[in-house]
Formats: sequence, C-alpha cells, structure tokens
Amino acid sequence: MPKAVPAPRNILALGLDEDLFHELENALCAVTEAPTARRLPADPQKLREAAAAALDLIFCPAQADLVRLLRQIQPDACIVAVSPQPDVNAWLDAMDAGASDYCAAPFDPNEIAWVLETNLGVPRRAVSAPPAQPRATAAA
Repeated sequence: MPKAVPAPRNILALGLDEDLFHELENALCAVTEAPTARRLPADPQKLREAAAAALDLIFCPAQADLVRLLRQIQPDACIVAVSPQPDVNAWLDAMDAGASDYCAAPFDPNEIAWVLETNLGVPRRAVSAPPAQPRATAAA
C-alpha cells in the first residue's frame, strides 16, 4: 500500500532501548513515506548535541527528569514520552514535566499517525483495518 503521509524531517529517539526503537520505527514506517528516525543513548553530552539540532520530534523514555532536561534544551520541541507498556503514572509524570504527548508499546500505526498529526500537523493517513464482519440479523 502506498504511503500518503510525508515523513517528518528529523526524528530523534533518545534513550529508547533497541527493541522499543525498532517497534516504534516499524509503526512510523506504516504511516510515513520514509521515516528518518535515529536512535541515540540518553548520554547528557550527546543529548545536548542532538537536541540542539533542528528536530521535528523527539521520542524519549517517559522519565520526568529526562523530559524536563529536553524541555530546557529545546523549549519548543515536540517531545513524545514513550514507555514499553501503558503506565498511567509515567504518562502523567511525563506530561507534568513538559512532554507534548505520550504513547506506549505496542505501537498502533493509527496512534502514531495521530501523534504526528497532532504534534506536527502531518495529515493523518488512514491505516487499513480488516473488514468488519457482517452482523447477524434476527429472524422475524
């Protein structure tokens, strides 16, 4: 199926473990033409160097301290806090610390499309869903 959503120019996955990054990258591939995500460890020096560059989107672990640091370095950045599984406390802490959004694995392509549209203005492309099963009708 052809991709209809243009890829954001610069996506940084900061401090995500390799498995979580690849899962996120696969979801991005399902909704963008050519994701340009790159993964870096959450090393403070690399963080400052990478975050000082022009970035469209930063995915980082849902850790309040890291989100606060990113927000200081990139006050206008779109920061999406990520966790390996849904965690209400991590979500609320990250949002309180300044995250723009939150998502958790397993990543649904429609959720990632919504994150891109909401935070970057990238138009959402519908991701194909299996056809609905016809409903049984009651006999009269």
